[in-house]
Amino acid sequence: MPAIARSLGMRVVLGEWIDGDAARNAAQPQRALALAGDYADVTDLLVIGNEVLLRGEQTPAALASLLARAKRTSSVPIAYADVRPFSRGALCASVQPSIRWPQ
Repeated sequence: MPAIARSLGMRVVLGEWIDGDAARNAAQPQRALALAGDYADVTDLLVIGNEVLLRGEQTPAALASLLARAKRTSSVPIAYADVRPFSRGALCASVQPSIRWPQ
């Protein structure tokens, strides 16, 4: 998708699916980070995890750890997407300040 966006002069928000599979969760973010790095010129944000807490497939601490690791190596801002009650607390320190929910 980022390649198509680049060719059309568009920008993207990349999403990375996280679930309860530890092996897949270790590999998927690395691929997403590489893709975001290769297309940093058109990637505004990398969203890791989509309602994974709502689905009960990760703990907040495990997700915060995954986000913190991604943030250390990412060339683009990192975010997490979930319904508001799950998007507070420990996760706020794991994403860029410009995209935090207000406390």
